[in-house]
Amino acid sequence: PNAPIKTISRVNQLMGSNKEFLFRRAGTYDGGPTLNINGNNVVIGAYGNGAKPALRWISGGQYTHVMMVSSSAPNILVQDVEMTSNITGVLHNTIVRGMQVRGENVTVRNCHFGRVSYGMNAEAGGVEGWLSMNNTAQELGAYYAWCEGEDICHIGNTVAGTVDEHNIRFGGAQRALLAYNDLTNDSKSTIWCMLVDYAYVAHNKLREGRFLAGPNFAFSSDSERTRYTVFEANEMFDEGVILYSGVENAAVRNNIIHRDGGEAFSIWGYLDTYNRT
Repeated sequence: PNAPIKTISRVNQLMGSNKEFLFRRAGTYDGGPTLNINGNNVVIGAYGNGAKPALRWISGGQYTHVMMVSSSAPNILVQDVEMTSNITGVLHNTIVRGMQVRGENVTVRNCHFGRVSYGMNAEAGGVEGWLSMNNTAQELGAYYAWCEGEDICHIGNTVAGTVDEHNIRFGGAQRALLAYNDLTNDSKSTIWCMLVDYAYVAHNKLREGRFLAGPNFAFSSDSERTRYTVFEANEMFDEGVILYSGVENAAVRNNIIHRDGGEAFSIWGYLDTYNRT
């Protein structure tokens, strides 16, 4: 570019519809402020040679975000960047998050999530049409993805672990595909299909963390259910599958589970606390 943009503040000033913002590879761009995407047809990406450009949060604060997609922003592509922070020490749930996902038709691909709590978060608003593909994450403070909304796909992502939470958790979604991911979690589960209807989970490698399906047995309501889940052709290492009370119309088939000294499959029965099976 003849006049490259040097700061995230300047990106926010120029933000609008039908725009492409490219960060120089091997560069570091410090923020607070949050990079706010609030236009239609916006691309965030990289140019040049070298490592992914690092969008690095340095401003402290709890529950902040390196990047946010507005609920009024459709057709967004974020690719080839790293979202991280200058935080040292043990990561945890309340530090800066990578990306808030809202809007419609949002794709996040070939990105890396570094020293953040959530990689991506669609809580309390949701997204219609969300694809995350071929992303990587080091051990995170919390989730790789908290999922709410419709038509959500996570394909070909690699997550090294999480300190406090599950890798991928559904908190209210319709139609989801999780395929060809490589997920590690030695604290909780790799995938929790908690509140989602029509989820297809296939061809994943799940390491150390369980696969869970069903509403939360510790904090829930009588009406909550998880419907139409298919879990097939996955390979699991050192943990197994748990179907909680409240799972309806589920299929678990053609999986390989490597586990010594524990259950491969645990299927819960009637739970009188919430009057559901």
